[in-house]
Amino acid sequence: MFRSFALWAAAAILVLTPSLTLAYPEVGWYLMGSPQPYDIYVDDTLWTQDGGGSQPFSSIMNVWVQDPLVYYSNALAKYRRMGLLEIDDDDHFRAFRGYWMYVFESGVSVTFPAP
Repeated sequence: MFRSFALWAAAAILVLTPSLTLAYPEVGWYLMGSPQPYDIYVDDTLWTQDGGGSQPFSSIMNVWVQDPLVYYSNALAKYRRMGLLEIDDDDHFRAFRGYWMYVFESGVSVTFPAP
């Protein structure tokens, strides 16, 4: 369930969100993005498979989920890579950006932390 709480300060709105989990039940390609309204370092996300223990992205990359994830940069007019490898162009899930992600194992889920 998604809940948010708005705090008013001057003319700005700050939205606080709880940690949020996304599930990927089958092997294959997914179009995904961070459900949080701020950037998140990819290794701060916690991944589980079939309800097991949580692990950071660095422990499951290229085992459960492909590194890199791929996104399109309108500013550069080309595809870019996101992940933790040296060839990757970015290491953060950026707010409001979509990524193509390949999942190698069924029953994978990711939790994006609260601020």
